[in-house]
Amino acid sequence: MYRLGLGVFVLLLGLLTVAVLPAQAGVVATGDKLGDLEFPAPLSADDAKALGVAADKPFKLSQLGTPYVLVELFATSCPHCVHHAPIMNQLYGLLQKDANLAGKVKVTGLAAGDTPNNVASWKKQFKVPFALLPDPEFKTYKAINPMGTPTIILLNKNGEVLLAKAGAFTNPEAFLKEIAPLMK
Repeated sequence: MYRLGLGVFVLLLGLLTVAVLPAQAGVVATGDKLGDLEFPAPLSADDAKALGVAADKPFKLSQLGTPYVLVELFATSCPHCVHHAPIMNQLYGLLQKDANLAGKVKVTGLAAGDTPNNVASWKKQFKVPFALLPDPEFKTYKAINPMGTPTIILLNKNGEVLLAKAGAFTNPEAFLKEIAPLMK
């Protein structure tokens, strides 16, 4: 009986693995072309100003006016995102100080499934210096199709994914060295 139970378990585990694989095949990856993505309205007038878009309506990637956009997909309920928030703030500061990149890349956070109130609390709690975009209905999140949160993607102005990184990074200086050559 034990062998039969173990055999059924292994068979079910194998079937479950096969069933999950096709769902992962479409996950965003470096080289994907996402096109002129539509993003939700910014959290605040200040965030809209930082992005150079209207404060009260969704906008397209092409409206940002920079060659590159770095997007962190996060969720306020994600414990990994909580630990990653100060690191993203540090990366933003490094990008602003880099003479070759300042003005060439905009940074934004896309809050997957979060309301504007949750995102406003997050911005205040973590003193986030870059623009945040609430995505309560997962519309843009689903269009990007990340592995989960946090995910960092670097896009060019045509919507090509230059880098897609699932999970948090721990060293903002090393991550900047990784992405800087991608922004020629």
